[in-house]
Amino acid sequence: MATARGWCDKHYRRWKKYGDPLKRVTPTYDSNTCSVDGCEKRRQGRGYCAMHYARFVATGEVGPPGPIPKAVQGKCEVKGCTRNVRAAGMCGAHYARARTGIPLDAPIRPARWEDGECAHHGCSRPKERKAARGYCGAHYQRFLAGTDMDAAIIEKRSADPDDPDTWAPQHTVGGYIELVCAVGGERRQIKQHRWEMQKRLGRPLHPDETVHHVNGKRDDNRIENLELWSSRHPKGQRVDDKVEFAIEMLARYRPHLLNESAKD
Repeated sequence: MATARGWCDKHYRRWKKYGDPLKRVTPTYDSNTCSVDGCEKRRQGRGYCAMHYARFVATGEVGPPGPIPKAVQGKCEVKGCTRNVRAAGMCGAHYARARTGIPLDAPIRPARWEDGECAHHGCSRPKERKAARGYCGAHYQRFLAGTDMDAAIIEKRSADPDDPDTWAPQHTVGGYIELVCAVGGERRQIKQHRWEMQKRLGRPLHPDETVHHVNGKRDDNRIENLELWSSRHPKGQRVDDKVEFAIEMLARYRPHLLNESAKD
């Protein structure tokens, strides 16, 4: 299947590297064994066996056949880490974090989970076996969302399908708090700030209505920090259109003003 310039991926890569999509590259080493003299192990990356390739990545040198000396291996330069160097002076786990932007001091997932408490300081909740980085479920969700890890955790309650106040709160990636409930295998959710405004108004929100956080903090859902906004606007700029739109808005938000005008 063509991917670029009408060529398949293999021929396109040959063109980028050699300027000729039909150029046939002949390896300078045995295609089945390591290219290091005296090493008969099966090759892996860059023509080296797994051991010599790991040595090349870690030190930039291949060296003679045989085990990698401890002095050459070295230890990860990240404070508190006792793993062997893999690349750029770091072990494989910390090197991968440095490349992806994950904090180096975050707990490293062990090879096999064991029972114990959450890795976050001061949290006595049990860590979940399937939760990453040794956190409990609540702190793992906060870690993913980038929200305050030290904020109080609201414990789960028995959920009433008709009352979102009893649903489980969780932080979203966008920084909002979402109320979640599972009913008959079906997931229900609503943003907490929208639910608080619905309670204040005593009705569901219209599709054109949004809730704005006054102080800009998306997880501060105190009713005094919430404002009702609407994106609705008149169809045109004619006076008749504006008057009709004004009557519609008053009927929705201030019906008592229309009643007073009718009496006058």
